[in-house]
Amino acid sequence: MRFSDEELMVMFAAGTTDAFTMLYERYRHRVFRFAVACLGSPADAEDAVQDVFLRVAGAADKYQPADRFRSWLFQISANRIRDIGRNRKRWDMRNHSSKPLPDPGDRGRFEQRLVACDTLQRLLAGLQPEDKILVLLKELEGLDGLSIAGIMGLTPEAVRVRLHRIRAVLKSAGAVNDQEVSKSTEEGR
Repeated sequence: MRFSDEELMVMFAAGTTDAFTMLYERYRHRVFRFAVACLGSPADAEDAVQDVFLRVAGAADKYQPADRFRSWLFQISANRIRDIGRNRKRWDMRNHSSKPLPDPGDRGRFEQRLVACDTLQRLLAGLQPEDKILVLLKELEGLDGLSIAGIMGLTPEAVRVRLHRIRAVLKSAGAVNDQEVSKSTEEGR
């Protein structure tokens, strides 16, 4: 039987340690990918993953089953990434030493996805830390505006406006054309 994330979190809070292991296995790669994209350093990202899951374990008794686990997890992740960024005093993606590589299954798709990775890195390089997190939650994690609003402590309207503003800034700087940033980023949905 496959349990939902929320059920696993409730089970873990009740003392079932295997439930935590299942959550860790489901999400560790996604949290790592998100952290690398934000921080630009695989070593810092690995530290962030460990810290995030330690915080999840420590806050299990505070988790509300009515909350979506995924949003809660990425709220913890975003907060930890902000802390690391403040401690490092830099968020420069130009020094990014390891780009996430797409699966090379189909050569044509591989090349398209590799170009998309390069484009994403270029676009993120000029953004402020909070804007990077916002864009990555939308584009990398595929979260909707309401979930992002909860994670970032914003209203859904503020998320939509900020995503629109980020897109406009990138376009005016010539960093992006209409095809490089999806319509969903502009809409915030």
